[in-house]
Amino acid sequence: MSEKKEEKKIGSYFGPAPMGASYGIAEKLPAFMGLDRAINWGAPVVELGGLAGQSGKSAREAIRTLAEENKVELTWHAPVESGVYEFGVPDPKKNEEAKKHWKTGIQFCEDTGAKLIVMHPGGTTMQKLPDEYAYVYDNSNKQMQPIRIPDRYLREAKEKGLDPRNYFINKYNEATKRKLETSITENEYQLKLLKNVQKEMEKVISEDFITLWNQTDNPDMRAVLYKNLNLSPEARMRTPINLDPSRKISEKELRKIREQYELLKKNTQLMEENLEDIKKDYGEFIGEKAKPLIEEGVKKYKENFVKEFAPVAAETVRKGIKIGLENSDSRFIIENPGDMNDIIQQLYKELEKPEYGLNKEQIRNMIGVTFDMGHAASSYGIEYTDPLTGEKKKIGTPDQYLKELKVPVIHVHAHENYGDSDAHLPLGEVENEVFNKKVRENIKKFLKEKGFKGKVITETFVSGQGGPGYAISLDAINPDNYLVGGVDIRDVWGPTYLTADPTQGQNLSCYFLSILLAFGR
Repeated sequence: MSEKKEEKKIGSYFGPAPMGASYGIAEKLPAFMGLDRAINWGAPVVELGGLAGQSGKSAREAIRTLAEENKVELTWHAPVESGVYEFGVPDPKKNEEAKKHWKTGIQFCEDTGAKLIVMHPGGTTMQKLPDEYAYVYDNSNKQMQPIRIPDRYLREAKEKGLDPRNYFINKYNEATKRKLETSITENEYQLKLLKNVQKEMEKVISEDFITLWNQTDNPDMRAVLYKNLNLSPEARMRTPINLDPSRKISEKELRKIREQYELLKKNTQLMEENLEDIKKDYGEFIGEKAKPLIEEGVKKYKENFVKEFAPVAAETVRKGIKIGLENSDSRFIIENPGDMNDIIQQLYKELEKPEYGLNKEQIRNMIGVTFDMGHAASSYGIEYTDPLTGEKKKIGTPDQYLKELKVPVIHVHAHENYGDSDAHLPLGEVENEVFNKKVRENIKKFLKEKGFKGKVITETFVSGQGGPGYAISLDAINPDNYLVGGVDIRDVWGPTYLTADPTQGQNLSCYFLSILLAFGR
């Protein structure tokens, strides 16, 4: 065993922040068995993942006992892949389901002692769209979807120096409004004509008219009767009414006229119902105070997220549990620092309303960014328009991304990639323009400048779960300085931290107690 100086303290290039590991719960093993492996890696903080509802009362008690006896702090990551934490897409059913699952998550944190929840505010809607596409929210069918911008709008926007997406949305709404107003006007006119013709045909098939016509044999009298009907040109054009004054109306002819009347009556009713449906579905999109049929999708997403998430966020804060909203990787929306600043500042503003019972300082201490280094790296070079300033920008290296954040950073996810995909590689693995020694030093510097006092979690997926990745990360960033109980953990548990006996390094009474709690009921 190598000798270590006792005065050395736990630390990393993140400064004094403890660096922990992530481990999924309810993934083929009992939840406490996932946690005990992470404890064996020497992690002072463990971020549990998975749906909170997958762990029952016994498992939660085992998790809490293991963590408390081994002096390990816990956080919980609401899973993205499940898609159940969808507060952004304006879909009432999905939003209510998200609130239900989130409240289960609050209870899970209370039961296990986890003090922070990590979530992606935009982790289900894909971001990577070609330039000729835009995300729009359709107010008529309550759906957010990508839509192709017609070439002529792209050309016109370029010629006028305007943003093609917003230009297209404005033009689409103008054109659609005109089409709807014209369609309703035309339908109202046609319906009026049909109703008039229907009334005129009712006179033709009335018992009084038929009786008078057939009782007289005088053609001149019949001609007068026909003239007195005063049928409009529309009635004569739309219905085969051709009464011959020289003869009576036969039963066959009368039956045909009545059939025509019933058909006209049915068509009139159908047109009336169709017009009512159009007004019901699109009435709010016409007139002087017309609502836009489509809106800019990401903006609408953020507004809906804030409106739907604020009530459960307030409840979470009142329970003493922090919330770290995580920047998404390059595949999803809310991946750039501008959108992160915007959505969190909107949430702050909403939560400052009196009905939530929270003060400004409390909100900012308890809700902030989970800065994910790897996600920032995967978005390197992507162009975006800052929603707060309107500036055109490019996402820089992870340290520059961190510098762009104007809201508190309360948690960090540490992993690396080559700036192309969200690979979740261990720290120290990459050496290029995206990740290098200068970038890592700047991350440490900027975290210190921002007054960061949170936890760091290595989210590395080497060989499945994060043991090897955690070990590689520790070895890479501070091989001489990361000690557990004054001892270099590599000398105790081997280079992968997975060679230990399941009970080694743990509080044994706690370990067996957790087994009894999980299986003894």
